[in-house]
Amino acid sequence: MTRVIGLGKLPWQAEGMPPPKPSFLDSLPPDRLVHLDVRADFRRGKAPFARIMATVERLGPDQVFVLRAPFEPIPLYAVLGMCGFAHWRESRARDDWSVWFWRRDDRVLRP
Repeated sequence: MTRVIGLGKLPWQAEGMPPPKPSFLDSLPPDRLVHLDVRADFRRGKAPFARIMATVERLGPDQVFVLRAPFEPIPLYAVLGMCGFAHWRESRARDDWSVWFWRRDDRVLRP
């Protein structure tokens, strides 16, 4: 769309960085965040997909799922995208990623 209206890429797009963190994520109370850290699963050679999906299935309508993984879980974006989730990602280190997933219907934005 930026090309159609004649604007250049935003700085984060040009550098291949993720977009800025949506501000509503920082304002959510802790009880609306559901955390799952799967880094140890990978260290033990276990695939955590079933744990991830079980966590997603248990999410309340206004909860946000925060996944911690040893790499960017790119295939998961499509899987959860088909389930109606949007995401934002951050790299804490080369082998430490956090990805926030929320329902696209904006229920999470309501107080």
